[in-house]
Amino acid sequence: MDNFIRGFCRGFKVDDSGFKSFNVIAATLYEHYDEVLNFFVNRVTNAFTEFFNAIF
Repeated sequence: MDNFIRGFCRGFKVDDSGFKSFNVIAATLYEHYDEVLNFFVNRVTNAFTEFFNAIF
């Protein structure tokens, strides 16, 4: 998973796809790489906070 995301973020398959919107996704993943993978390691989200904000 680690190598896949790093490759994706570096444009490994993104540049060949022809979809410019993937560049935005790749840049976001590259910028927040540690935070994105942290979910898969710890399974911690801010879902409760988002729920709390939505009801008030």
